[in-house]
Amino acid sequence: MKDGLEGDYHCERGQATVCVQCKECEDKCPQNIPISRLMLIVHQVLGERKSYDQVPLEDLRLKR
Repeated sequence: MKDGLEGDYHCERGQATVCVQCKECEDKCPQNIPISRLMLIVHQVLGERKSYDQVPLEDLRLKR
């Protein structure tokens, strides 16, 4: 059995829309990617069909 989210991953339609910003995935991400913020942007761009210049991309900073 794999550790973390890798072993539990399954495909859901509209994943960005089911994100509840709990940040559990961020705690388990070894690359420290701001996944919850990315999911908001993914939803805005793909779900609401906004262009990238309409979403707050400057808020995305990788933790170091």
